[in-house]
Amino acid sequence: MKRTANLQERLQEKSQAVGERADAVVAPLHGGAGGESELADKAGKSQMLEDASSNNVSLMRTMLRAMLHETSTQLMDEQKKMLERLWDALMGNQRMTTQMMGEQLEMVRQLQQEVQAVKTQAVEESRKAAEGDARANERTD
Repeated sequence: MKRTANLQERLQEKSQAVGERADAVVAPLHGGAGGESELADKAGKSQMLEDASSNNVSLMRTMLRAMLHETSTQLMDEQKKMLERLWDALMGNQRMTTQMMGEQLEMVRQLQQEVQAVKTQAVEESRKAAEGDARANERTD
């Protein structure tokens, strides 16, 4: 914004300077008499107005380009910040999801171990029961 303000100040200064120069050139022409002087006066004014207009247009273009560049830069900076925030959020979610999956895998491993222990215990109890039944049958025979 500082650059734009500087360009606006320069535009005002140039406009004032062109106006002062036009007055300085045209004033002596008013002193003389005759149609030639008026014609020269009009031609001088016309040329100065064209020059001033050309300078103003050039300065305005420069100022508009600077404003466009500044606005574009600000928009890109804001977009970059927004993308960085989104990226950080995505990475945070990914870390949290990875951690949760790791915890779930650990729980599945523990459950598998518990199921295996229960199966082993059931097989052991079934074997002991079968041995007990076999001994009981031997005694009754």
